[in-house]
Amino acid sequence: MCIRDRFESSAIVNNNATAGDGGGYASSDGPVSLANSIVWGNRASGTGHIGSFTSTGVKTVNLYDSIVENNGDNNITDDGYFSASDTVTVVDSGTNYDAYPNFVNFTTKGDYHLNAPSIAIDNAADNSGRGIPTDDLDGNSRIGGSEDIGAYEYQATAGN
Repeated sequence: MCIRDRFESSAIVNNNATAGDGGGYASSDGPVSLANSIVWGNRASGTGHIGSFTSTGVKTVNLYDSIVENNGDNNITDDGYFSASDTVTVVDSGTNYDAYPNFVNFTTKGDYHLNAPSIAIDNAADNSGRGIPTDDLDGNSRIGGSEDIGAYEYQATAGN
């Protein structure tokens, strides 16, 4: 879910900017907050950048209990993730991960549900102070105290 530059329990996955910046997200006037979200596999072609700010306002990215990895050659804390004209402060405010989230099948079917084992399972927290949504994108209830990072709560099935 995104509410005015706040991404909470979201999956920003497999996006591609073909002209310029914003392969993962673009903000007009930060700060941007990512809480219990997965930012994975995003690209920006040419000299583009995964993250982009289009104004001269506050340029801060607050990370809370999220997975940020495999975004081109540049991850959020690397030089080059943002446009060179941007001076961006990354505030690591919680337990963040740089690991593959183990999606069910994102490459051919765009399925961003979680497969076990996954670092995202049972690792969401409320370090942002805004709470965790009670339901996931499918309408499944999130289990109090052991929620998952990302848009979908892991649903164990026979054989998993």
